[in-house]
Amino acid sequence: MSTKRLNINLPADTFEDLRLLAAESGRSMTEVVRTSLGLAKLAYEEDKNDRVLAVANKDGKVIKQLLIV
Repeated sequence: MSTKRLNINLPADTFEDLRLLAAESGRSMTEVVRTSLGLAKLAYEEDKNDRVLAVANKDGKVIKQLLIV
């Protein structure tokens, strides 16, 4: 797979969130961004089909929904 380079500007607090997520997960910031884009793509696709993504506990009870507005 070929790759392309992207430079982005982030607010300092967003950059710090990214840095912490990478450190806590043991992943690079690039990997965290790639995962985030995959989740965003999934959310947009589901929104187009009038569905939402949800976070559920082990019993299946929905505790959060990710809505695209």
